Amino acid sequence: MIKTNLDKIIALGSKGPEIKKDISPAFYQRGIYQWWHKKYGCIYVGINALDTDDRNNGMPLRALHHTRKLLNLISSNTRQTKKWLAFSRIFNANKDSYSDIVIHYENHPHCSKKELEELEKDLVSKHKPITNH
Repeated sequence: MIKTNLDKIIALGSKGPEIKKDISPAFYQRGIYQWWHKKYGCIYVGINALDTDDRNNGMPLRALHHTRKLLNLISSNTRQTKKWLAFSRIFNANKDSYSDIVIHYENHPHCSKKELEELEKDLVSKHKPITNH
């Protein structure tokens, strides 16, 4: 398992959140990720069912979309859900920092999307993340 802070994957640029350039190739392999915060516990569990060399794809792209939801900086290609919106209001009202979010990423390069979805379901059941449906 790889652990890193969200600010090592996503930068807050002048136009909002953006994917950093110097991310480990491990984050572009198939896998499952969890977002954790010391105050809130498990925030989200999701999958990356893609092996890619595209630096604007894979788990970093998922992290970009989730960061937009977290900061309530929605773009046209990011859909805000009720749970993300409710949590982002709390997170932002408390002036919490996105850099305090720790991403746990497990590579599963040989798992199918269906297998990853089963792992995700088990982790959601176990950790009860704040923003999962």
